[in-house]
Amino acid sequence: TPAPGAATSPGAPKAWSDAINVSGYLQVGFTGNSSSPASGLNFGRLFDDKSNQGAFNQGSLIFERPVDTSGGFDWGFRFQGMMGSDARYTHFLGELDRTMNTRVQLDILEASVTAHMPYFTAGGEELKIGQFATLLGAETIDPRNNYFYSHSYLFNFGVPLKDTGAMLVTHVNPLIDVYAGLVTGVNTSFAPGGDNNGALAFEGGIG
Repeated sequence: TPAPGAATSPGAPKAWSDAINVSGYLQVGFTGNSSSPASGLNFGRLFDDKSNQGAFNQGSLIFERPVDTSGGFDWGFRFQGMMGSDARYTHFLGELDRTMNTRVQLDILEASVTAHMPYFTAGGEELKIGQFATLLGAETIDPRNNYFYSHSYLFNFGVPLKDTGAMLVTHVNPLIDVYAGLVTGVNTSFAPGGDNNGALAFEGGIG
């Protein structure tokens, strides 16, 4: 331990807690429809379902300690809560189902712990356990990662948005990652009220 007032080397290792940070974002938008349907709805849409109306899509607060993947074993965590109209479609079945009955609702986007393990490949592996956004698909719930305000039909109806379980990402080499996870199913938390069967589901892919 350096003496009080002593200079600290820029290369000195930081304490684990020094990497904890708090951040957030806001997303609002407007979807115009020249047909002006009497229902006020854009047919076949979810996140931008209201025609010619403004929307408070998301207000998100993130409390996290990102895992360090540059060296040896390390672990971190992430908790991300969200409030907005998008939460009508992103929530886990069995969590906050009937907390609010308005267009703006609450959701937990992620509550997970991640460990980096440099054991089997040169790039190592990350094991994430908890509740987290799916690794599948080109679009994400977090709007900062998307090219467009609107979402594709596939994102709305074709892929899971979030998982409950464990996901292992293996960095085979600098070009290839392999994903393999055991989860409770599509957008479901644990029973009761969540997963409606006793079977685990597999989710995986190659990136």
